[in-house]
Amino acid sequence: MEREKFRLEIKEKPLIREDFIKNNFSFIKQVATHVCKRPLYWENDDELSIALMAFNEAIDNFEKDKGKFYSFAGMIIKRRLIDYFRKEGKHPVISIDDDFDLEVETHPYEVESAIKEYRLMEGKRNRKFAIEAFNKILDKFDMSFTSLVEDSPKHNDTRIELISNIKELCESEKGLVEQTLDKGKISPTSIARATNLTRKQTKTWKNYILALIIVYSYEELASIRDFLAQTKAGEE
Repeated sequence: MEREKFRLEIKEKPLIREDFIKNNFSFIKQVATHVCKRPLYWENDDELSIALMAFNEAIDNFEKDKGKFYSFAGMIIKRRLIDYFRKEGKHPVISIDDDFDLEVETHPYEVESAIKEYRLMEGKRNRKFAIEAFNKILDKFDMSFTSLVEDSPKHNDTRIELISNIKELCESEKGLVEQTLDKGKISPTSIARATNLTRKQTKTWKNYILALIIVYSYEELASIRDFLAQTKAGEE
């Protein structure tokens, strides 16, 4: 089967990237199997997870001047597997060519399992980046994760009520949100008037509310917004 040509939109558009990765599970498994010199299975072998992350890394870093994409991706997979072997103290027989012509059949169950694994890893990676960005933004507002934990409501119902109200506020009251971010603090009275929260609630949870406004206002914090959506749904 002819392999899909690498296009710039694969790197730039998440859904196209996901389809591209899904369509290349056979290639990823083939390379990892060739490196490890033994059969590998998506549901059991960490080496395939490492290879999957390496393939995603290759997408991020590939440029036309680096030659053929699949040769480049194979090289990245080999490097990451070798790093993994060294870290784990494993010593397999390493062997890999510049091009890979062997076609490896992938069972539908393996594909489904790999998709779940990829999404899990991608979610963890995105959350890591978002948390790092959030920490830097909080610092600009003279806040920290430690202080935010101390100022956060302990009851889930209270958190859900605050999240729901502030999400609506950020969608409907852009002027108030911009004003709040400019000042670096909330006006309990203004927030109470624009939401279904009481002034007592907005005063008590002012730092938590400011943090929520920040989360719903900065594009790079999308993963944290996803986490809050789960909290609203009662998954936390």
